[in-house]
Amino acid sequence: MATDSTVDLTPDNRQLGFVESRAVVRAYPRIKLSGTVVDSSGIPVVGVKFGRESTSDDLGKFTISLLDFNKWDDGTERIQSVEIVPPAGTRFPRTYLDVKKEDLLTGELPPLVLEGEWLRGRVLSSISKMPLAGVKVKIKNSQEFVETDAAGQFHLPVKPGQLEVQFVPAWINAAEQQQFIAESSTRRAIRQVDVVSGSPVELGNVLINVDRAEPKPASIKVVSDDGKPVVNCRIELFKPQANRR
Repeated sequence: MATDSTVDLTPDNRQLGFVESRAVVRAYPRIKLSGTVVDSSGIPVVGVKFGRESTSDDLGKFTISLLDFNKWDDGTERIQSVEIVPPAGTRFPRTYLDVKKEDLLTGELPPLVLEGEWLRGRVLSSISKMPLAGVKVKIKNSQEFVETDAAGQFHLPVKPGQLEVQFVPAWINAAEQQQFIAESSTRRAIRQVDVVSGSPVELGNVLINVDRAEPKPASIKVVSDDGKPVVNCRIELFKPQANRR
C-alpha cells in the first residue's frame, strides 16, 4: 500500500524523502521580524549577533528571518530559537531568543533586554563646571577603559564587586596620568563603587579637579649647532596616543 511521506522544505532543509511512490512536500513561508536590543539601563547594545544573519546596529535594532508557521497551522505548539551572541568585551552572557507562533503575527518583537553590569555618568571639571571630553574611565588593575564623549558622558561595562574607578585625562602623557592618580585626594580622580550583579550603577555628575586650558600659540626658534637661525624648516607636532586594548 502506498504511503504519503511529509517533508518540511525550508532553506535549511532541501532534501526530499520518498516512501514507495508518493510524497507530499510542505514548504513553510518565511517572515521578517524586527526588534531592538538594550541593556538593563535602556541603552542600545551595538554588535549583538542574532544567529548568522543579523547584527544590531548603532540604535540596537536588528532584523531576523524565521519560518511563518501561522501560514500553515496544524495545532502544534512550535518554538523557534535564535542564538544571541553579545559583542566581545561585554559582560553579557550568550543566550537564546525563543519565538512562538503568536510572536510572528505583528512582525515586531518586544524590546530584548540583556542583563549586565554597567557604570554610567558624566565627567565635569570642578574648576569650570563644564563637561570634559577625552577623560579616560577605567577600573584599577584592568586594561579596559572608555573615554568620555563631547558631552562628558561615559558608559563602561564592569564586573560585580567593590571597584576602584579611576578618572584620568587622556590628553596628558602616561607619567602625568600616574601622577594625577597619585594626587587623587586633591584631583578627585578615584571613586569607590559597589556593583551588584545584574544592577547597573548611575554615577551622575562626576567632578574632577582639572580643566582643559585653551591652546596658546607657541613661538619656536630653530637654530643650527653654531647658533645660526635655520630658514625654511618644517615643524610637525604630534599628539601622544593613549594605548588601548
